[in-house]
Amino acid sequence: MIGRCLFFDDRKGWGFLRIVSPEIGHDVFVHRRELHANPKTLYPDDIVEFQLGERQGRPNALRVRIVERAFAAKPAAPSAAEGGSDGQQ
Repeated sequence: MIGRCLFFDDRKGWGFLRIVSPEIGHDVFVHRRELHANPKTLYPDDIVEFQLGERQGRPNALRVRIVERAFAAKPAAPSAAEGGSDGQQ
């Protein structure tokens, strides 16, 4: 299945994915232990591939593989000391 990350709490190690293929609409729980990525975290709107499983009677994402990161690493904005904007004109 293909899904999109809705939310992931990196501190707690869990979040939710929304299934986008083959059908749209269902949300499933995802735990860090199922992420096959380094670092073991997800960001909102990451696209992932996973198997749908069940734990304690609830749908869970298993064997989660990141297909596409939602963001590209961007350099930090320069500080005022480095010639960046300090809010004054």
